[in-house]
Amino acid sequence: MSAASGCMDILSYRQLGEVFTSAMTGNAALLGLDIGQGNLLATSRNLAAFAGFVIGLALGAALLRLCRAAAARSRAMTLILLAEEALLVAFAALWHFGAGPSSDRLLYGLIGISAVAMGMQSVAAHHIGFPGVTTTYFTGTLTKIVVGAIGRLASPSAEGRTAGGIGWPVSALLAYVTGAALTGLLESRPGPILAAAPALGLPALPAILIAIVLLIGLAEAALGPGRRTRELPPGP
Repeated sequence: MSAASGCMDILSYRQLGEVFTSAMTGNAALLGLDIGQGNLLATSRNLAAFAGFVIGLALGAALLRLCRAAAARSRAMTLILLAEEALLVAFAALWHFGAGPSSDRLLYGLIGISAVAMGMQSVAAHHIGFPGVTTTYFTGTLTKIVVGAIGRLASPSAEGRTAGGIGWPVSALLAYVTGAALTGLLESRPGPILAAAPALGLPALPAILIAIVLLIGLAEAALGPGRRTRELPPGP
């Protein structure tokens, strides 16, 4: 999920008019910059991203609220990810078969669809419950990594290692950067795969990554609780 966010932020910033549809902290900074410079058109793009992200948060939270039992909440998580996947496929299709971001009419649709998807993903990541892991914003994740690392150095005991678990936050941050780097690489040097199959181009990368997440989740569910040998630790 973090890699999908990295892909989407690079796509949105580079191709959708310098707006972030996943990282709302960066989007807020750009909104302030555009307001200060009197760039009303860019401001409208920032606000469209904010609105879409909030709608995604609300939809994801509503699904979880409707499913209070543990089993039902697990199904709700699957529904949230399925909804995100559908939105990301729609995003890629609108980009590929429409005029893409070059069309003013489609530009705001692309911003809105991607932002709603990222908002829903943020709810899913929050519900997973790993401390310091968010997948869509990483200031807090970086803080968790540094504080956890210092805690380990100050208290090398088992208790200190447990309190300062930084493996999952580091993995999420590296995945985000990897997704962004992959998108930048393929944008500047599209390989033969992208040239031969444009439908599997850059706009489809986030959908492909979330599809992998869904497949992993479905495979885990197919194993059943009796065949699972262990739970994930608080942090590797």
